Amino acid sequence: MKKFKEAHPDYFKHKNAEHYAANREEQKARRKKYYAENSEQEKLYQREYYGENKETILAKQKTNTNRKEYFKKYYRDLKQRVITAYGGACECCGEFYFEFLTIDHINGQGRVDRKAKGSGSGFYAWLEKNGFPKEGYRLLCINCNFAIGKYGHCPHKIKPLPPTSPPLP
Repeated sequence: MKKFKEAHPDYFKHKNAEHYAANREEQKARRKKYYAENSEQEKLYQREYYGENKETILAKQKTNTNRKEYFKKYYRDLKQRVITAYGGACECCGEFYFEFLTIDHINGQGRVDRKAKGSGSGFYAWLEKNGFPKEGYRLLCINCNFAIGKYGHCPHKIKPLPPTSPPLP
């Protein structure tokens, strides 16, 4: 066996990769079951490992530009999928620029929801995982969302008020 490994150094690496690819779902299920049965032990191990190797881990994360770019693209794609699922434009004013759009909690329970489901990309992942539920959520631009949260209404939906001070010359 030793001679074989020396003659074919990548054989087992490729063999394991092929086996994993063929049995991916089974492997995932087995790992998930193991983690569920040993979650406290695994969490303790992970905390200890991180505590012992914190500097190395953080240094790798800071210098790994591929990782940063991957997650930047992943989260942008995730937000794009969420925006598309909720109509692609603000329900109030019709704004369609990706950067301005956000999910609104219709019932005003955003704080409670963020605590339970996470915020930002974690919340978007929750929405995707749960089939983009329409009940209780809608797509608004950040201006409409803020105005409704702060003042209880959006300026797009009411008549403009006359200015309280004279216009500047």
